[in-house]
Amino acid sequence: MKIGLDVSVVQTPHRMRGIGATTINFVKHLPAEAKASNEFVLFLYPEEQAEALEILDLSDVTYKVRSLKKQERINLKFPGKLKKLNGPLNSLRSLLNKHKGDRRIKPEHLKDLDVYLQFDQMQLPPKRRGLKTNVILYDLIPYIMESDYMWGYRTARGYGDSRKSSLRKALLRHQYISEVKTVCKQASKLIAISQHTKEDFVRYAHVNARKIKVVHLGIGLAQSSKPKEKIEFKCYVENSWGYVKKPITMDDKPFILFVGGADPRRKIIDLVAAYNNLKAQGTDIRLVLAGDTMKGTKSIPIPTVQKYINNSAYLNDIVFLGFVTDEQREWLYENALTFVYPSVYEGFGLPILEAMQYGTPVITYKNSSIEEIAGDAAIFTNDHLTIMHAVQSLLNDPSTRKQYESKGRAQASGFSWDKTISEIFRILNV
Repeated sequence: MKIGLDVSVVQTPHRMRGIGATTINFVKHLPAEAKASNEFVLFLYPEEQAEALEILDLSDVTYKVRSLKKQERINLKFPGKLKKLNGPLNSLRSLLNKHKGDRRIKPEHLKDLDVYLQFDQMQLPPKRRGLKTNVILYDLIPYIMESDYMWGYRTARGYGDSRKSSLRKALLRHQYISEVKTVCKQASKLIAISQHTKEDFVRYAHVNARKIKVVHLGIGLAQSSKPKEKIEFKCYVENSWGYVKKPITMDDKPFILFVGGADPRRKIIDLVAAYNNLKAQGTDIRLVLAGDTMKGTKSIPIPTVQKYINNSAYLNDIVFLGFVTDEQREWLYENALTFVYPSVYEGFGLPILEAMQYGTPVITYKNSSIEEIAGDAAIFTNDHLTIMHAVQSLLNDPSTRKQYESKGRAQASGFSWDKTISEIFRILNV
């Protein structure tokens, strides 16, 4: 069987997100029998293909590379008073073009394919009679969390936008969900990364539930960093020139860990408020923030979060590490007092399982897919006060910490990329 894979997400910023992890690990964890009996066609943009192939583990894989065409969007431009029609008409034109399938792929590059897998839920599968197309679904966060991401007309007006601006935002919101619906309609099969994600697509995109199969994502095997040489860390420290990186000793006091982005759905203010309360009560502890946007407060894209952290009386004990290597992240998970993940919405919640597999007690919020993924192995909270009490219980009661270390490891052991990719491959073969 010849299987087409759109792996172009490794050439975009999506490589650092869940969609990138899914793409990379699909190729890395292909079952041996799949490698032996199938040929794979990898679709990539022409630029820097060699670098993209290095990211993917293609050992023992029979594959070809075919190039995707860059789609240049040519917009209609009406003059004078008619220019008001430019936005709506171009959006309508874009939606109509969506029904033609993925136009980045030349028709002759599809003729010999039996199956096609698309990792990006916002990218159309190609259209060719007899070709079985599959799309992986992650979440509808921008649509569901309207007030934080994609405003409808009433929401925009409620925040003081003009009628024209509100209509424009409502149109973009409608265009988003329309594109999702088109992708789901054109795909032969859909694979959701959680039961909650499946339910969201049924509810908001009106997809037939029978068309969606649920396959949980996996996690890699924990690689203990304790036998290795001491891990070195540098944190971002503000000076008159901006931020500089300075070495920091991480093993001299307990620390609370957060790894991730500063999206509106991650309630960083709740985490910092809990930390402030702990410090005010005399607890000698650090707060460690790791992730691409954690390079000092000015790198956080939400002004209210920036201001709140800057006003903390304990700012000097809040450590900004920014991007961390795999080895550094493993050390952080292993040595943190707890991993706190105050998220109000997740399509899956991969960092929760990553922390659990290292025996790190997890404190998180109970919503969306989080309960489905964490089971009873996490300490569920709902605001800064309950986060504070949960941290205190871990500090003051070693038996509580041991309990959640054990529960977490057991919960994480049920998720692996080998299992995930084997399940996806069975769906491709049906």
